[in-house]
Amino acid sequence: MKILHVIAQKPQDTGSGVYVKNLIKQLNGCEQALIAGIDREDEIDTGISFYPVVFRQGKLDFPVVGMSDRMPYESTIYSELNGEKLKNWKNVFRERLLEAKEQFSPDIVVSHHLYLLTSMVKEIFEGTRVVGVCHATDIRQLMTHELEREYIKDQISKLEMVFALHEKQKDQIADIFSVDHNRIEVMGLGYDDEIFNGDRKKKEKKEIWYVGKVAYAKGVDELLEAYEKMDMNSGEVSLKIAGGISGSEGRKLREKAESLSRSVELLGRTEQEQLAEQMKSGHILVLPSYYEGFPMVVIEALASGMTVIINDLPGLRGALGREITESGRVYFLPMPKLEGIDKIDPDHRMTYIDDLCTKLEEVVGSKERKKILNLEKFTWQGVGERYREVIEKNTKRPLHNMGKKGKI
Repeated sequence: MKILHVIAQKPQDTGSGVYVKNLIKQLNGCEQALIAGIDREDEIDTGISFYPVVFRQGKLDFPVVGMSDRMPYESTIYSELNGEKLKNWKNVFRERLLEAKEQFSPDIVVSHHLYLLTSMVKEIFEGTRVVGVCHATDIRQLMTHELEREYIKDQISKLEMVFALHEKQKDQIADIFSVDHNRIEVMGLGYDDEIFNGDRKKKEKKEIWYVGKVAYAKGVDELLEAYEKMDMNSGEVSLKIAGGISGSEGRKLREKAESLSRSVELLGRTEQEQLAEQMKSGHILVLPSYYEGFPMVVIEALASGMTVIINDLPGLRGALGREITESGRVYFLPMPKLEGIDKIDPDHRMTYIDDLCTKLEEVVGSKERKKILNLEKFTWQGVGERYREVIEKNTKRPLHNMGKKGKI
């Protein structure tokens, strides 16, 4: 079995990049290849056949286009991709897709994000099974502007299979793209259980963590204000923020964090192995994001022995399951009223900040022993096994002993 993986952005950064990296690793019995967007200065060892689309040079003299409008690295925004930029983006990716089709000749293509590139994949690889993987940010792009919207919806509707993060998203995909439910499989996400674990002893001073892009849509602004309002002295609690800081939003939030009377440690972009080691000393993960698919950092935090405070995002309870949601390890904050998809309504902002502050104080002061959770189904090995089962069922071909081992 020959599998071609396709992603329009960097394959080693952000949640979808980590997904691609670990999926390649788990499908290591197959012959695999990868098409991905990278910047000229990036050095990536995929361990498999690689067809890079290189930005910041030639016709693509701009940064990689990111599926989120706020990426942890400098990027181009889809809503601003038009004219010659759009033409060149499509032409260069088309060249790479055709090259991989001729040279690698895959049996199946796994294309990430239900958006423009996956639509092109479906059109170019006519006669080949194409699987589209939804990461939520793709749906957000489709809902916020009209770039090639009808073309995208038409091509995505033709995919042989679509993989969703959770049941709520499955319904959303079926509704938006007119895809039959029986062609949509809920695959979830995974975490690396070899590095994310709670082996290290927790410090007495309570560490509050935020992990993710430093952006307004992630609720970082409200988290900083809630942290500042906490009725606790500096010896009792600290805040660590791990995530890429870029653009004007990132700079403003950095300045705000540095201006607080309480200490905030800004860790910046951190490699998974280093992050996993650092999180072992953490007590509480706070994720006040207003829009997510399935934030795997929640599972990584639970595996690291942390308690989680998170907004009650659509579909999240079902994705986590009853054991986790009823364990006392996860606290859900009611979603505040939003303007659009991921911007908090100014009239409800202070109420949300007060609620978050109260919950932080409650969890920091809690003395309850943490329940041990079974997170086996959330490992990348578990996700890989589900992929194998679904692909073998739909292609009627076994996935084993057929090629190079991927590593990225």
